[in-house]
Amino acid sequence: MSGKIQSDQLEGLTAQLAAQQKQIARLEAQLEQVVERPEPGLNQTTSRRRMLRRAALGAAAGVTALSAATVLTGPQSAQAAQGVFTGSFSGDSAVTGQNTSASNFSNGVFGFTTATSGFTRGVFGRTESAGGYGVQGFNAGTTGTAPGVFGSSASPDGSGVYGLSDGKFGRGVQGDCTGDDGIGVRGNGTKTAIGVAGFSQDFYGLYGDSVTSIGGYFGGGQANIVFASVGADPRTISKFHATGELYHQNDGSLWYCVAGGQPGTWRKVNGPTSSGAMHVIDPVRLVDTRIAKGASKPVADNTTLSIQAGGVAGIPAGVTAIFGAIGIINPSNPGGVPFATLFSANLNTPPVTANLVYPGGISTSTTFAVNLGTGGGATSNKFKVFLRRITDFTIDIQGYYL
Repeated sequence: MSGKIQSDQLEGLTAQLAAQQKQIARLEAQLEQVVERPEPGLNQTTSRRRMLRRAALGAAAGVTALSAATVLTGPQSAQAAQGVFTGSFSGDSAVTGQNTSASNFSNGVFGFTTATSGFTRGVFGRTESAGGYGVQGFNAGTTGTAPGVFGSSASPDGSGVYGLSDGKFGRGVQGDCTGDDGIGVRGNGTKTAIGVAGFSQDFYGLYGDSVTSIGGYFGGGQANIVFASVGADPRTISKFHATGELYHQNDGSLWYCVAGGQPGTWRKVNGPTSSGAMHVIDPVRLVDTRIAKGASKPVADNTTLSIQAGGVAGIPAGVTAIFGAIGIINPSNPGGVPFATLFSANLNTPPVTANLVYPGGISTSTTFAVNLGTGGGATSNKFKVFLRRITDFTIDIQGYYL
């Protein structure tokens, strides 16, 4: 049928719509009586069934108003008794639903499908306009959560809201917000569900940008963000990388790209074999054997002492390394080349190295950095000092790595 619907058909449709509205009114009264009786095992104020009943009623009212408003606007194939339309339209809107009810869970347009397979859609929208929207939702409510578009899916692989764009700069789903503290697009997830997920075959899976503020904000009760492991050392992979990329290696190392290229120039931020960030503190004396602070003076040559560092003297437990100065005080003079070596408590024997050589009778000092023992056992938070000859010594800490 083209042009305006003939007046006799319009009168018939209007009569059917009026009858439908009366039927809806009767259903509303009946449902309200059912809703007011608490359902066994459900909280009356939060009953899911009550929410759906009210949502369905609001949807019916919106679609009924839609039927009366659009029946004259263009070529439509209509089932007037249900207020459902199929077909196309060349004006501003093919379908418009409006609901002026102020009650909770009322809807302008409500779509629902019971199909369990295929690509069925409760609501489907399409437009070929350069600035148009396939589906646009608007909520004028000024209180509550009041979403403009709400999507829900009970299917294991379903989508509450699905957006597709084939255009070069198109957007499958776009959310705009002009109000203070508002959100253009928001996703909520419960238990192990994901609130918002992004995926791309060849480009950004998720993109955030801001003209004058922050492009992305991440908060969390457990952690702000998790970087999934990508693969091997990025310097060994022949892919193009852009400046600013972060890369999580499969061994737990985190890399930052400082210059784009193939593979680009990378700096290692941290990892299981690095010591972490350096923390400089006011110097603190950890060991003074003259007063048996931290350790006692050796009583024999070739002595190895185990010294606690993490968790004492203001140094946090769990630090990976410390740095400071060791001082040799009044060493004996038995001959030979006496020396001192500092090393991790994880080692059973000292390495064949020396931090400091101290000739007999001459006090001296030097700076050092040493890894602490790890693993949670008896060697954790500790380091060792090997002394070739008997001497007093001090150790002052100037900082740590964590």
